[in-house]
Amino acid sequence: MKRIARILTLLLGLGVLLPGAAMAQRSDDDGDERREQREDPRKAKLQERFKARDLDLDRYKKDGKVGETTKGLVEAVKREYLEDEDLKELVEDENRDRRELYEIIAEEKDQDADVVAELAARQNFKRARSGEYLQSANGEWRKKP
Repeated sequence: MKRIARILTLLLGLGVLLPGAAMAQRSDDDGDERREQREDPRKAKLQERFKARDLDLDRYKKDGKVGETTKGLVEAVKREYLEDEDLKELVEDENRDRRELYEIIAEEKDQDADVVAELAARQNFKRARSGEYLQSANGEWRKKP
C-alpha cells in the first residue's frame, strides 16, 4: 500500500520536476484546472487496481521474480517466471495501468508519457528495498544493495 501511495504522490508531484513547469504562469483558472485533474476519476480507478495488486507484487519482488525497469514498468527477472500465469497476469495488469497513469499525467502536464515514466522509474529505483531487482539501461538485472 505504501508503494502505491509513493508512486501516486511522485506522479502527482511531477509538475515540479518536469522541465518548464516552474516557469509556467499560473492563474486562478489554472488552479481550478489542476484541482479537476487531481480529481480525475481515472486516477481513482487506477489507484484501486494498484492497491488490489500491491501485496502480490511485493511478494514477487521479495521472491526475486519481478523487478523494476528503467521505463517505469515491472518485468519478470527471468523469462521462465512468466510460466506462472498469476505472475504473468500481474505484470501485464500492472504495466497496463502504469502506462495509463503515465498517459494521464502526461496529458495534464503537457509532457511526453515516456518522460513521465522515466521520472517514475528513477523514484521507483530510489525507493526499492534492499534485495529487490532493478534492471539497468543495458537490460541486466541487479539486486539493490
